[in-house]
Amino acid sequence: EAVAISALITAPLETLNDEDITTARDLAESRIEDDQEAYQNFTVRPDSWRERTLSGQPAVSYIADYVSGETKMVRYCVYLLGEVMAVEFSTRIAADAFDNFQGSFDTIVDSYREKSE
Repeated sequence: EAVAISALITAPLETLNDEDITTARDLAESRIEDDQEAYQNFTVRPDSWRERTLSGQPAVSYIADYVSGETKMVRYCVYLLGEVMAVEFSTRIAADAFDNFQGSFDTIVDSYREKSE
């Protein structure tokens, strides 16, 4: 048994302050720098980047490892630049519980549908 802390963050595209963010990968990479400051030993697994589709739009995900106290943790993030919204799904969970949890989290992520304005 494990506890995961998960979040869904959405923001209208016009609120993105960085003109260089034109893809889901750009959005993900822009958030990694913040995570490196927020989480101890935050490191993205280089082979974990995955291109995917959410709500008919290109999306990207990655897995990162970090440490919280003495516990090895995983942060798993999925990013989408939709037609009207920037979307981030994220979860944090103990590393030894992640493999069993990832499929359940992906089921939730895959159910996302963006509504047009």
